[in-house]
Amino acid sequence: MTSSGSPPLVLPSPVPSSPAPSSSSLPAPHSLPPTGEMMVLALGRNKQRVLIVLSILPNLFLAFLLSSDPFITLIPPHHCHLPRTLPSPDVLNYSLPWEKGARPGDSGGLSQCKQYVNGSQSAVVDCEQGWDYNITEGLRNNIVTEWDLVCGQYWMVPVEEVCFILGILTGCLGLGYAG
Repeated sequence: MTSSGSPPLVLPSPVPSSPAPSSSSLPAPHSLPPTGEMMVLALGRNKQRVLIVLSILPNLFLAFLLSSDPFITLIPPHHCHLPRTLPSPDVLNYSLPWEKGARPGDSGGLSQCKQYVNGSQSAVVDCEQGWDYNITEGLRNNIVTEWDLVCGQYWMVPVEEVCFILGILTGCLGLGYAG
């Protein structure tokens, strides 16, 4: 019902469009590889616990390794080696000079690095025939006792500690990168 004075209503004709693409003609969306979190979540509870234990194990070994250095470089009480097999306390008092304590209140003790020349208490020299160690701490041998790193050779102990830590550092970095 159109009125005589109004123009006829013209509807726009539909614009031809391209047909809807089918799902087979679309390129597949890029999928990212699963992240570590997704892979761990996919394992399940029991396997996650095993993975946690296995990841803690190297840290446990590293803790033992780092805590072993003080035992390796422990300096036990020692004194100059005397020709007698088992020197008595009297022989030690006669053969080794008395040193004053380094700290206030420390009475001192027998020298660990000096001895009298030929038992005469006139001249003092460095230990000539090595050292005897009093193994009271539980370690029979360590780096210090094996190589006599006491007195004049003590400077080698901090060098050993630095080399030890640098070896651990390079080993952890190298093996961590390789793994």
